Amino acid sequence: MASKDDYGDEDGVRLLAQLEVILDQDPLIDEVGFVHPSQLASFHVLEGQDTTESLVEDVQTSIAGERNLVITSEGLPFESVGVKSNLLLVDEGNTESNRGPSYDRSVFWCGDHKLAICIPALRPLFKAAKSAYLFSYRQYRILGDLSQNEDCSPYLCESGSSSETLREHRSKMDLQSVEAALLKHSKVVAILSCDYASAWNSRKQVISQKTIKEVYGAELQLSALVLSYAPKSEQAWSYRRWLIRLIINVSAKSKEPLMILERESDFLERIAEKSRMNYRAWRHRCWLVNHMSTRQVLTELLRTKRWAQLHVGDNCCFHYRRCLLLHLCRSKSSTSTENKVFSTEDFYGNFQNDTMEDWDEPFMIWKDELDWNKYLIKYYIGREALWIHRRFIFHQLIQQPRSRYSITSSTLDSDISPKKEAPTDCYSYEQLHAFLDEEFELIDMCLNVADTGFEDTTQQKEYAAMYKMWMIMQLQGINGSKELLERVEKERCNLKAMLEKVCPQRAVVWEGLFCLNQCSYVEPH
Repeated sequence: MASKDDYGDEDGVRLLAQLEVILDQDPLIDEVGFVHPSQLASFHVLEGQDTTESLVEDVQTSIAGERNLVITSEGLPFESVGVKSNLLLVDEGNTESNRGPSYDRSVFWCGDHKLAICIPALRPLFKAAKSAYLFSYRQYRILGDLSQNEDCSPYLCESGSSSETLREHRSKMDLQSVEAALLKHSKVVAILSCDYASAWNSRKQVISQKTIKEVYGAELQLSALVLSYAPKSEQAWSYRRWLIRLIINVSAKSKEPLMILERESDFLERIAEKSRMNYRAWRHRCWLVNHMSTRQVLTELLRTKRWAQLHVGDNCCFHYRRCLLLHLCRSKSSTSTENKVFSTEDFYGNFQNDTMEDWDEPFMIWKDELDWNKYLIKYYIGREALWIHRRFIFHQLIQQPRSRYSITSSTLDSDISPKKEAPTDCYSYEQLHAFLDEEFELIDMCLNVADTGFEDTTQQKEYAAMYKMWMIMQLQGINGSKELLERVEKERCNLKAMLEKVCPQRAVVWEGLFCLNQCSYVEPH
């Protein structure tokens, strides 16, 4: 079996040329993998290309019809500077050459738009690709300097080159061919080393000068290819966001941005299925929300609702839903306030003259989300992501009435503060009382869940106890009826005993929280 030491520099250059031809002749490759030589041989056997074991015994076997490769003083083929090399990848005498490029089958396998590369070949292949990329990038920088200054280039003048030499050098080089070489070599570097930031940035320099939409599609395909094996590559996600922003700016007046966002949602859902709890993928999805229309946001809410029910332990999906809900509420606020832009706090706190119609829709969205979350908590026991999501929803619901009129308990028997008039669309005391009753009822049900001996039931009790403690802290100073305040005070007094019973292993945490709570607590009047 071959090892990485079996490859020389010339082999790396040869394999690089083969890989670039494979990528060029099959631009629809959507998945790449780095496999063991034995696995690579099995691919060829299953495909019927070869039934011998020589594929894994001699990885330096050259392909049929290969000619000598001329190497420059830089250790690079002439093709690196835009000149075709003498490497013939397709055997002219092979009757099956029309099926695709010929390549070293001990290193590569390509079929059904999938690409496999032998692991021992990665080191020499990357070394050759990096050298070719750096050489092409230097040539690109030279031409860039020359295009800005006809007389001299700072890059070369430092070496003492004359203006005549620069003109002669420029006449021998073509910017388009160098750009093509740079894109070709940087593509291989990005595939082999997905976090090589220079390769991605150099592609940005070239792509930003182009306005052909097909180029943007090919770049999205490249980032998808890299993410197929490295779904958490920060550079690939950053490059994809840059591309989408570029497409939106170029095609702002067409329907193409909407189509791009829809296809992006499909792509991200596939990534989420393959890579669970992928923070970078979901963060990219949250970024897309800022470019969505209201219709698309509502569609995403319905779409992710089905997905979340199948992945109740994935907190990333619920975080994405929170971004969608907040964006929807911001859109509603901007529409109902003459297209003014407000922050989330402004949305819940600084409107005095809105009608009830303006606020019914956001309230019902939050209430529906809370009811759906209650259903999931009942049927999926011990899932922390559900309780975290419930905290957020509860906070948003309770913040609306609290921030829109005086929330201190001293206003219960006094007039509303003259600085704020009581709006007509806030909770009534009866509604708030009924809402909190439902929350306490859910908590009591979860605290009394039958012990089945599994860890899930114990975790369900702990999450319910912590949620109750957090909720009571949020309700301090809430404006409500006398019965409501007494209920909250009663629950607060029983809280410590309940926590010590359910979570005795966290007694130190409870003691610290209660000491802090006592310092900030205000007795109700």
